[in-house]
Amino acid sequence: MKRVALWFLLLVVFVSCHREKPLVQLTDYRSVEGVVLGMPVVEAVKKSREKYFLEKTVIPVDAGEKTKFEYHVFISREIRTFLYSFGEVADSTGLWVSRITLKDARYRLPNGAAIGSTVGELRKLDQFSTISFTYDYGLVLSSGTFNGGYLLDLNFGKDYPGFDFEKPGLSVLPDEFVVLEVVLAK
Repeated sequence: MKRVALWFLLLVVFVSCHREKPLVQLTDYRSVEGVVLGMPVVEAVKKSREKYFLEKTVIPVDAGEKTKFEYHVFISREIRTFLYSFGEVADSTGLWVSRITLKDARYRLPNGAAIGSTVGELRKLDQFSTISFTYDYGLVLSSGTFNGGYLLDLNFGKDYPGFDFEKPGLSVLPDEFVVLEVVLAK
């Protein structure tokens, strides 16, 4: 009897500790969790804080430029799972959300793509417009479906025959590259 009770207890603990992340299917390429491209930053901050923990961070700028901020959204102060971030742009009427960057695999784009998707999977889900590489941002695959694109994981220690990451080409892009972030832009 003790053995059965122990196995039951272990099973309950294992199941309760192994929960899947809730899937959030996005309905458009302009918003996440109520934060919409083009909305005032004050409203986006308020909307994010209703459900999650938000940190405001300074983005490095060149001398003489106005300070810019990035807003990082986490599940909570204690659970530092990075969900998404949003950036701001200023005009004469105020500060607006200019970009949303998805950081967690729980978010699925309308086309089915998500963090963790491979380039091979993306080829079936999206049309690509361009690919570019910079040492600041990495390898970025621009979407032909929405304004924005995919930041790809690039292993500098591995040789990819026929692919030059500094001068990347869409036709020779390896299918094994994985999406690290999805950027939605205005």
